[in-house]
Amino acid sequence: MKWNTKKIIQIAFGLVVVAIIGNVLLYMFNLSPFNLAVIDQSRSVSAANVTDIHVNSNTANVNIVPYDGTEIQVHMKGKSEERWADDFQLSVEENGNQVTIEANELEKTRIFVLYSGDYELLVQLPQKNFERLQVQTEAADIDVEGVQIKRSFLEAGVGNITSKQLQGIINGVTGAGDIYVQLQSVENDIEAKTSVGNITVTTEIAPEAIQTELRNGLGERTIDFPGLPNAEDGSVGTGGPNVKLSAEVGDLALLMADH
Repeated sequence: MKWNTKKIIQIAFGLVVVAIIGNVLLYMFNLSPFNLAVIDQSRSVSAANVTDIHVNSNTANVNIVPYDGTEIQVHMKGKSEERWADDFQLSVEENGNQVTIEANELEKTRIFVLYSGDYELLVQLPQKNFERLQVQTEAADIDVEGVQIKRSFLEAGVGNITSKQLQGIINGVTGAGDIYVQLQSVENDIEAKTSVGNITVTTEIAPEAIQTELRNGLGERTIDFPGLPNAEDGSVGTGGPNVKLSAEVGDLALLMADH
């Protein structure tokens, strides 16, 4: 059976037309991957009696910042294919003096996915002292800046952790990712761990007293403080906060901010 060029072109053209019509119908019924929906959910609770804040996210990057207000404001924003828009869920629950914030993308099998979605979680905290902040992500970054917390626990399964100008005790753990801690002065204990990644702690004011412990399997270790120039471990003065940094593979650094 012979196929001439004209017949092949006609069949190909017919298939293209069918594909176009199919995509138009999918788009009309919000089933096309080209139908994008805006994710925009917000919640708020009074912070008057809140001392502990728990934040959990599986795939959304978490940003926690201060603002002038009396409520804890929570915003989840991003985009997704229209057919997957309902898979993004935000909840804020109060239980006594604790607030739990959950931002999750439902885990399920998806077929013919061009754009699975991209979203982030923004948590705004009033300018008041909180006792405890716990943030956990599965595959997302954590960024906490300028909030007043006595003790922070930041844990990412896979993702980077950034902490800027926190005043209390800081514990940071990530399975695969970098950890960056930026402080005006080191006044409280810091413990940071990563399996694969770099850890850097910087301070604007040199500590008068500090105890350090840096441990890694593969990578460089650097401490560059007045009194501890180009050291890998050691202490300044008597007492002071403990800074413990550890990585299986990665560089560890404790530096002045201008270095």
